[in-house]
Amino acid sequence: MTLAAVLIFLSASVTVYSLPHPRITDQSLYNFPFISREEWSANPAQGATTNLNTPVPYVVIHHSYQPGACNSTDECSRAMRSMQNYHQFGNGWVDIGYNFAVGSDGQAYEGRGWGLVGAHAAGINSLSIGIVQIGDWTVTVPPEQQLQTTKQLIAAGIQMGIISPNYKLIGHRQVKNTECPGEALFAEISTWDHFDAEFRFQHGKVPHFEIDHIRKVFINDHYSELEDEQDLVFCRTNSVEMSAFIIYQVLVLLIVNMYAVNSHPKRIGEESYVLYSRDDWGAKPPTDVEPLKTPVPYVVIHHTYIPEACNTTEQCMATMRSMQNYHNSLDWGDIGYNFCVGSEGGAYEGRGWHTIGIHAGPANSFSIGICLIGDWRVEQPPEEMLKTTKALIKTGVVNGVISPDYKLKGHSQIMSTECPGTALQNIISKWDHFSEGTKFNKPQIKYRYKCTCYGISYQMLFLLALMLSSQGLAAVVGAPTMFTMDLIGNEVQTYDFPFTTRAQWQARPAKEKLPLSVPVPFVVIHHSNIPPVCRDNRQCCQSMREMQNFHMDDRHWWDIGYNFAVGGDGVAYEGRGWDVLGAHALHFNNVSIGICLIGDWSNSIPPTQQLKTAQALIAAGVEMGYIKNDYKLVGHRQVRDTECPGNALFEEIQNWNHYSPFPSSENDLMKVFEQSGSR
Repeated sequence: MTLAAVLIFLSASVTVYSLPHPRITDQSLYNFPFISREEWSANPAQGATTNLNTPVPYVVIHHSYQPGACNSTDECSRAMRSMQNYHQFGNGWVDIGYNFAVGSDGQAYEGRGWGLVGAHAAGINSLSIGIVQIGDWTVTVPPEQQLQTTKQLIAAGIQMGIISPNYKLIGHRQVKNTECPGEALFAEISTWDHFDAEFRFQHGKVPHFEIDHIRKVFINDHYSELEDEQDLVFCRTNSVEMSAFIIYQVLVLLIVNMYAVNSHPKRIGEESYVLYSRDDWGAKPPTDVEPLKTPVPYVVIHHTYIPEACNTTEQCMATMRSMQNYHNSLDWGDIGYNFCVGSEGGAYEGRGWHTIGIHAGPANSFSIGICLIGDWRVEQPPEEMLKTTKALIKTGVVNGVISPDYKLKGHSQIMSTECPGTALQNIISKWDHFSEGTKFNKPQIKYRYKCTCYGISYQMLFLLALMLSSQGLAAVVGAPTMFTMDLIGNEVQTYDFPFTTRAQWQARPAKEKLPLSVPVPFVVIHHSNIPPVCRDNRQCCQSMREMQNFHMDDRHWWDIGYNFAVGGDGVAYEGRGWDVLGAHALHFNNVSIGICLIGDWSNSIPPTQQLKTAQALIAAGVEMGYIKNDYKLVGHRQVRDTECPGNALFEEIQNWNHYSPFPSSENDLMKVFEQSGSR
């Protein structure tokens, strides 16, 4: 399709409206068991939804991976609630992403249903019905009744006019770089009628669908992989104004492409530092792209803490990939920083100059975030690293991305964190433009167009213009935008260590909660014994769910007992959190934060990264006011007749700051008042 053709059909499509679809839940319409949203106790949608233009030409098959397979209505309903909670409160979507799910009990479960656009296959959400097979179908094929119900569900969609009779069936992996729907299930659906083995969707290229269908639906598609489902606004203008705006965006991108850095490292500026592009270090394509309004008034300096310092180009490139993978696991859609700098003096492109990062919470949308790879709490970064950081900032000023009168701050001046480390903070405090204090002024960004508006995502328009550019670079400079609101994109609470929220590990809702009186005077260290040590995010999330299930279902507590847990992957996992009373140390719950180091540490010490994150978590609690500055650190065995936290870990924590030999046993706790109902 030519650029002119795209502009013509988009201009002509500005006034297209779609009528709402009624929900179709009448059991008599289905010849298979069907469970409605009400029956599995779905949450209401958390915002405005988008109507689906039908009939759709695609059906996309998924597997959930987690939660695992469910074999009864109760189990599958719980799995549906778990997925919905994760999608709504972890990803920030308005609802569960799938249109339908099918359990191993052979029942179909209503997700968004037939009439609404899903959030399951970025780029073709508006062109498809997404059906997830609950379970991990990497090695084994789902039960026959699960497969049969899926086929019947598709047939029902055709009969009701929701799915095109000549639809194409595809697996999620054909739309996105993912293993979903699992090797075994993908092999199975490849034998089904209508399977399209040739389909491959590439982000950055307009898919070759029927033009008539695109005109109806393309501009409504949630193109971002994260599907930021806030209803942003699209100007109601005449077709000439709309065409002019799109042409403007495309021309800006084409100009940027003409002067963009190519995929080879370049020597930049008078200081002659090496800048390695995303292509150089092997970045995955971003799925979260929001244009950054420039010039920005702030530069924010970070350290990684974990991973540790890298001293060669190869090490630093591996570190960049590792950070991007971790940030993607948090559903950030890309590495969080705009740039990183290695100890060897190389600069590494993250989100780059023109895309909003996720690095400093409320300051993301008006700052450039630069991360100095390594732990700079005690040691000072190498001089070459500092020189490159200064030169990188100067490049941003010269190119008009950073304001000439910018203010420089450390991450800890914006959020409650130790980042960028005491040693590095002391160094940057002597640099030009350093700004004292913790306050920052959020610019009131007023945009040039004021329009009567009616509901299309600005991100979609930006990304559409991005697709039409010659190289598809994720950058826009100086382009007018279409809002009359303050831009506060990507506000994410961050720590200077890896952190996974309850929503991200798919926690069940707590039955009840009691507030914890903070700051607390004690921190209690535990080990889990069972489950054993977990080495990656998937394993550790599974361990968190196992512990929560045991505590809630077997011990009948209100929630997982611990306030936090730390995995062998060096990630902190949110349990009850900072301000909720735990159930981890009887007679001590109301005066302490309980931290569990996942694993059995009777005979061996936890990995270094697990210990470092536990200590960093405590430091964060102190800094945020949840733990007293003069807190006492104890092992679980000091307040309870138990071997926990294991002999090896107990010996280790006795070397930590604030360790207290008192109480030495539960006999010393007679005067400690335990608040009633500590569960």
